[in-house]
Amino acid sequence: MTTKTINAIQYPRLNDEALSFYRKKGWVILTEIIKKEQLAQLSNQWQSLIQRHAKEIGCDLTDYTKVISQWRDLWKTLPEFNQIIKTPLSQLAATSFELSGARLLHDHIICKTAGAGNGIIPWHQDSMYWPVDRTGMSTWMSYIDVPVESGCLEVVSGSHLWEASAPVDFMSEKQALYEETPSVLLPVKAGSIILLHSRTWHRSQKTNSTQPRPAHIVLWVPPATRYWKENASWHPLNEQISVNKNQLLNENEFPIFGNKNHTTGSSFENKHQGVPKPSGMFNALDRAKQHIWKILNKQGQIKDLLKSAHSRATLSKKLMQSNPSLNPKKAQKIILNLWISGASFELHKARNVFNSAYQEWETLTKKTPTKKDS
Repeated sequence: MTTKTINAIQYPRLNDEALSFYRKKGWVILTEIIKKEQLAQLSNQWQSLIQRHAKEIGCDLTDYTKVISQWRDLWKTLPEFNQIIKTPLSQLAATSFELSGARLLHDHIICKTAGAGNGIIPWHQDSMYWPVDRTGMSTWMSYIDVPVESGCLEVVSGSHLWEASAPVDFMSEKQALYEETPSVLLPVKAGSIILLHSRTWHRSQKTNSTQPRPAHIVLWVPPATRYWKENASWHPLNEQISVNKNQLLNENEFPIFGNKNHTTGSSFENKHQGVPKPSGMFNALDRAKQHIWKILNKQGQIKDLLKSAHSRATLSKKLMQSNPSLNPKKAQKIILNLWISGASFELHKARNVFNSAYQEWETLTKKTPTKKDS
């Protein structure tokens, strides 16, 4: 059993004492950095984004919010998110680097809620998923109070000083990593910010609350960060990068706030064994798509193939023909969730961070041969 303690150490701002704590532990909590009025504005803009995305996909908003749990690059279209990234978040990131500037990698919201949007995020290090050459940090902010039972962050203090590991596959059954290692639970109040080193091992449990638990997470790297595709060739960030390997990231997608210091950092500090042949969560959408192509004998994106109820019913019917023991209602629900998950990523790079739809689809079709397989 893991020895867990509940953190009680917080700082009002990133002063010398808090920075010293961060250097030693790989994390630190800063209290009530964002005020209630601004939190309300952020939440309203995010809710409007969700409604717009569901409408663009063509699905019911209730179904959408039960499935999708992560939205990326809010800073590009939502003014209030852009503003807090400029100040105070970029200053916090630069100070944590002990630099006068910081580069934005991207921001996203992860929301734990009922249904497929609630699950365990297993132990992992953040920067192992980034196609860049060095480590960074994240600013983690909740819109609401997050007690232990609401799925707060859990960290292994000091693990930012360990070696870089390969990215952890969230769909893998082997998720017992560091179960015997002492950890710290980080409950927070609304508006507080956790600074988290990108090599710090961390996870979060399911939320037991009926209230959604959204957290805004901004990923930061030093200004001198360069492109290193081999670390994460499968990551959607690659589509936003217009430079060659070992060149500084392009500022139109990865802007620098503050001083553009391009000389600090080591190009080997984030090197790891990577994912030579992507599998699991790294290409789950492609696997599902290719399987659907075989079953329907038709190619295209999931957002189009499964948009109509008739198309989803046809897919369900074909599955029943191959495996009559399948539960029709369950199959139809899984196909609906798969459509919402696939379309969300294809249209908006939004997704279900718990990979629920892909796991359910693969479980559903595990014993259902396609015409080519039989």
